[in-house]
Amino acid sequence: MPDGFRVGFRGTYVLDQLAALRGEQVSVAIEDATAPSLWRDASDPAFLAVLMPMRLEEPRNLSKCKR
Repeated sequence: MPDGFRVGFRGTYVLDQLAALRGEQVSVAIEDATAPSLWRDASDPAFLAVLMPMRLEEPRNLSKCKR
């Protein structure tokens, strides 16, 4: 696995998961940019949410863009 990767989630889905939490801490397990992520509430062991990441485009080199 690479040392780092970029991952994106639809903001409304993240906010929905955070609103469902009872506690103030969440742990997020992410294996890679294409695998499902597991979200757990630190204060509620029964809480488990699965979010799929969005595919992100590679950043473009903006210095090569014509203005």
